Amino acid sequence: MKFWMQKKQLVNGIMYHLNLRVKTTSCSEDNNILTDCQQEESQPQEICKVQIHRSFADSSPLNAKVVRSECDHNILLGEPEEVSVETEVIREAANFAAQRIDAMSNSIYKQILVRILDATSQIVAGIKMNLKLELGNTECMKNMHKQTNCGVVSKNAEKMICRVSVWSQPWKQNSSKPSMKLTSFSCGPFYRTKRSFVGGESPIDTNDKRITDLTNYIEDELTSRSNSQYTKTIAQVVNATTQVVSGTLTRVTVEVADTNCLKSDNKPKSECSATNQGQQICTLAIWEQPWLHKKEITQSECHSKQNNHAQTLRQKRMTAEILGLEGTREEVQSFLDFMQRENKDYKSSAETARRFRIFRANMKKAAFLQKHEQGTATYGATIFADLTTEEFKKYLGFKANPEHNVGRKMAAIPNITLPKEFDWRDYKVVTPVKNQGACGSCWAFSVTGNIEGLWALKNKELLSLSEQELVDCDNYDKGCLGGEFDTAYRAIETIGGLETETDYPYKGWLGKCHINSSEIKVSISGAVNVSQDEKDIAKYLIANGPISVALNANAMQFYMGGVSHPLRFLCSPSNLDHAVLLVGYGVHRTRFTHKNLPYWLIKNSWGTRWGNQGYYMLYRGDGSCGVNQMPTTAVL
Repeated sequence: MKFWMQKKQLVNGIMYHLNLRVKTTSCSEDNNILTDCQQEESQPQEICKVQIHRSFADSSPLNAKVVRSECDHNILLGEPEEVSVETEVIREAANFAAQRIDAMSNSIYKQILVRILDATSQIVAGIKMNLKLELGNTECMKNMHKQTNCGVVSKNAEKMICRVSVWSQPWKQNSSKPSMKLTSFSCGPFYRTKRSFVGGESPIDTNDKRITDLTNYIEDELTSRSNSQYTKTIAQVVNATTQVVSGTLTRVTVEVADTNCLKSDNKPKSECSATNQGQQICTLAIWEQPWLHKKEITQSECHSKQNNHAQTLRQKRMTAEILGLEGTREEVQSFLDFMQRENKDYKSSAETARRFRIFRANMKKAAFLQKHEQGTATYGATIFADLTTEEFKKYLGFKANPEHNVGRKMAAIPNITLPKEFDWRDYKVVTPVKNQGACGSCWAFSVTGNIEGLWALKNKELLSLSEQELVDCDNYDKGCLGGEFDTAYRAIETIGGLETETDYPYKGWLGKCHINSSEIKVSISGAVNVSQDEKDIAKYLIANGPISVALNANAMQFYMGGVSHPLRFLCSPSNLDHAVLLVGYGVHRTRFTHKNLPYWLIKNSWGTRWGNQGYYMLYRGDGSCGVNQMPTTAVL
């Protein structure tokens, strides 16, 4: 017999409500009850609901009386049953789940259980409790000591609803293994209309002018209070609230760091930049009375941004246990670091475990690339480290069709002497790195980048042109499903030209074409193919501007920097799947072997958090990854 749910109530004594799992034993009924009896595995087990009453009038130890019992051996194990949210075991499980979710949360504030919304239980080699919980942030920041009100949800707290499953074996309560385990959970925002009231705290956008106006004051105050010899700067405003109390009381949480400027230098802030030293999270209250020209910090508390090492390791072990991440300590820690760095918030523990398996497989691919790397490139956990091969393809999109290139004229190659290095960014003809997102529109970004450079060289004006116009209005290509150079140039000629990014902004999905002919800024007269000889490509690049090229992106998913030079079988020149822009070239001299590595400087379209600030350095001279297979350029 095993207990799996219990509660009690006062009814002229104590009424116990028990749910029991009962099995037949090998002992007869007339045996001594202390006999070591074995369960009869062949006999069915029963689920019994029992009510036992003990009267206050009778103080003897055996005064309990069974007032009601109901047993059923036909109850299906695993069938959920609704239970009261006030049950002690349910509350225990809910608090356990809330603590575990808080431990793995990226929030800087401690999260607690607000209430249990509903609960069911079922027997699955133990008790499985399925709970719906409401959780909320407190005003207590993690890793800060001597705090009060850590058990109270803050007034303006963001709340969320979590559905969790907790598995328990209460009969193992005193064993070396924990009796409860969080087997799955998924959380989402709790939507409720907020009400404001006079004198109450109201959240304020961290980009609001009132907050930005305060940052200089806060930086000056923190600098004067700091023991560091360097000035302080605010790296990020985490959150802010405002309240009217005989003036204005503003509460802010900020991330701060030391700059590279000494206090004694008295340099303007524009000449100082943040460093990795002195990083802190500070919570401050600023009281202002503008009519008295009064402003003061009435409360401030700062702590190191670096978490306590032991607590961090404990949280990571706990997180790994919760998510069921099965791997080596290094694999798990690498994945958890990746989740934190990239601010990953998967929808459930099952999805997190799946992404871990993908991540682990990808890191093996990255390690294989690293092992066979011929250049200086580093491969590892990039922003794409948790994507499958099919998911990563959504960030590519070049669809090579050699037949379309046959009809284009070949560009005339100038007879010039090549300098050792060249970079069109130095001549202000290259727009900042853009981000195509999970839309296979790389072809559009490459083509617009090429035309942007040509236009800037001819008209001394750098315009950011619209890729979305091509995604929406190019009937020869397939929008986010892919495209190529020749058809993109043909579409631009058919449309009449390109609008600017401002007039036709990028969305990242296929939309309805809404081109405005009066807004077209740049038109082209055609396009030409460039020689596949890499010296000729460099000569044309210098004389005419950036060039559109296609390449094999196999090594790019995990590229983190350096000169990439994969073995040919790892980056076949015949499998071109990504379009990029050549903007220059150079030579890298290795530090220890003093080996010269010529490279192409390539502008990509995955944002600045990928690669070398959004750029790719690919070995130059042997057609690595097919970079020389399809060079092409528009003609204005």
